[in-house]
Amino acid sequence: STWNDDQAFYESWAGSDIPEKGVVVSEDDGQLVIDLHIKVIYGVNIATIVENIKERVSYAVEHTTNLKVKSINVSVDDIITE
Repeated sequence: STWNDDQAFYESWAGSDIPEKGVVVSEDDGQLVIDLHIKVIYGVNIATIVENIKERVSYAVEHTTNLKVKSINVSVDDIITE
């Protein structure tokens, strides 16, 4: 994927109007625990979106930082009905 694809993907789920709630990273036994708070558009397959986010975030973090991701917790905070 390209940076533009990744940026569009990020903007689609990051909850940009509540950035202080969007991402929380902590450490547990030398591994990262990542909590993500997202908004989704009504009608999308939430399970598929959440799994895709977990895979992309884990891959990106581990390959750019060389740190191990222990878990990624994704919370759907809002469903947008535009």
